[in-house]
Amino acid sequence: MFMLKTLSRFILGDDTQKELFKLPTGELWQTELKKKVLNRTRVYPNASVTLQRLDQPFEFALVVEEAGEENGKSTECPIFANMDFERHYGDDGEAIFSWAGEGVKYRYEFVADPSTTPSTIEMFHVIVAQCLYSTMQRRPHTEATDDELQQLLVVSRNDQPLLTSGELFKSELALFYVFDASTGVFLPKSEQSVNAIISIDDKGKVFYLSVVTVDGTELHRQVVDPDATLHTDRPNNSFIWCHFNDAGYTWTFSLRFTDSVGLMGMSNAMGMTIYEILNNSKVSEEDSKYLMSAFTADVEMVDASSEESGSDVSDVESEASGLDEERYEMQKSESANQQLVVGFKNDRSFVTRGNTISVFKHTADDSIQLAANIDKVQNTKGRKFNPTKMMLHEEDKSMVLMDAADPSHLFKMDLEYGKVVEDWKVHPNETTSITAIIPDSKYAQMTSNQTLIGLNPNSIFRIDPRLPGTKRVDNEMKSYVVKNDFTCGTTTGNGELAVASAKGEIRLFDKLDKRAKTLLPGFGDAILGIDVTESGKYIIATCKTYLLLICTEIPGTDSLGFKKSMGAQKPIPKRLQLKPEHVAYMGTPISFTPARFSTGQSEERAIITSTGPYVITWNLRRVKQGAMYEYQIRKYQEDVVADNFRYGQDRNIVVTLPNHVTMISKQSLATPSASLFKSDIVQKY
Repeated sequence: MFMLKTLSRFILGDDTQKELFKLPTGELWQTELKKKVLNRTRVYPNASVTLQRLDQPFEFALVVEEAGEENGKSTECPIFANMDFERHYGDDGEAIFSWAGEGVKYRYEFVADPSTTPSTIEMFHVIVAQCLYSTMQRRPHTEATDDELQQLLVVSRNDQPLLTSGELFKSELALFYVFDASTGVFLPKSEQSVNAIISIDDKGKVFYLSVVTVDGTELHRQVVDPDATLHTDRPNNSFIWCHFNDAGYTWTFSLRFTDSVGLMGMSNAMGMTIYEILNNSKVSEEDSKYLMSAFTADVEMVDASSEESGSDVSDVESEASGLDEERYEMQKSESANQQLVVGFKNDRSFVTRGNTISVFKHTADDSIQLAANIDKVQNTKGRKFNPTKMMLHEEDKSMVLMDAADPSHLFKMDLEYGKVVEDWKVHPNETTSITAIIPDSKYAQMTSNQTLIGLNPNSIFRIDPRLPGTKRVDNEMKSYVVKNDFTCGTTTGNGELAVASAKGEIRLFDKLDKRAKTLLPGFGDAILGIDVTESGKYIIATCKTYLLLICTEIPGTDSLGFKKSMGAQKPIPKRLQLKPEHVAYMGTPISFTPARFSTGQSEERAIITSTGPYVITWNLRRVKQGAMYEYQIRKYQEDVVADNFRYGQDRNIVVTLPNHVTMISKQSLATPSASLFKSDIVQKY
């Protein structure tokens, strides 16, 4: 029921829409109790019932129309408080809706055609209940509590009569297609209509997705995969997903439904199933409204042609526009490039390679030059180590390093001398590790600020290197008894803090020593990286196969979730991912590197990430308008290790490959095409 309640908000949300929902096929009956005998009369043997919005606010009606006749009759039944609307099932499993007529002694029964799917039946009932609530209370159904709506959903028999043992969901009829990479189109997999079935094994541990024809032939069966790159294509009523089989092949399938009800029922069912797989529990109703909307809102929300023109990236760039780029080829080493940090203050980039840090200068002609190599990084006691994480500090004059072999300490490197000059013991307990370090504010590294923020799996704390002994500030610390598996964090321009976890949750803090103002629930996928705009209004969180763009502004106010709890007012997150067709061309599962916003004094304009050998950018303005699949891409012959925008603009991108570092123009990225995926855009050097 929860998933259909979420879906119904898309239908009722448009006040100009008169026709809200329709059951296209069924029979209308009248029943009347006379002298203890129930008289049942069929009014229309072939009819449809439509839930309609009337001209007055909070007024609705059920309109039953006779079908098959040129001037068919109709019966209008207003929605009213005491109509006693309920659902039950006949002996053959057909759904029957019954209600009292206004001002009459008999009741109406609409017997839905047996072919009507359970999701359609459920949707119709939910929307009628929401309309009934609005009529009774004279206010929007969105103000109802869960219990209030549940009381109006009267069902007198099992509401999933068409499911067999082990089946959890059965879709409406659809057409089944497979993507053909050689032609770039979806080809029919069967001439027959099919149902998609989600089922669970006898032990209740493994979920399966099957596609079965109407005559019972199973065309496809797979384990439900959280990395399947789901796509809800609402303009075409198509549900698309990827399947990576054991032989290493990538298949992209599509189910095309006749209407949005079938599509959204399928989308929500898959979203709920994946949540249960990742979390070993069912999603709560409050969280479902936030999380499942990211699946159902997987669509452009505006017509791109109605928006101002002037994309930041040309859609017709030459695929060879970056062939003359300058690369720096690293010296041969047993280690490959591992990390990239782009400086804000002195136009430098830093790349780790084993226990060497290479410093690159950004030149006036938008290329890079090697400025220095800091070889044989070692701590103050002379022990060499490979930095696992690094953060620029104190006007980009120093760098804070982490060492996996000494996880309770941080190391300050003086970049002018190219050596570690301080060893900070952060925790009194040497066995307590630090998992991440974060600047006090988004651009703190451009200032002389001394302090920073540290994370471990269950606590967040200020670090002050000026303190004697251990550097943790005990009165600026938030610890949790339950292990939250914190993985990464980010700060706004004012120092508000967003902390993400391996559970997919994001906590928004105003101050370190206080409880989080807002907890954004997660799908269950680990968050691998997180960034925030300087204003704090937008967060980009990176999971393995998708990004989440989250607006933290509380609707109808100027307040952000960092300052005030968002509660049930969480805006729908935008789920950024690649089209399944493009994943089919790539041939391997997606694995995004941490996404970043562009940086500088002006407002953020772009998002960048990579997967495998592909650099990918999104125009932030277009994403906010709903164009989640309008991305630009560039292919390399090696996997991209890391990438980020040059500070102060989004025109240039620093790209780190296993054995090269380069700076490219954003205009060298192109709109995805079959030729882009099939050919090498950048030659080998």
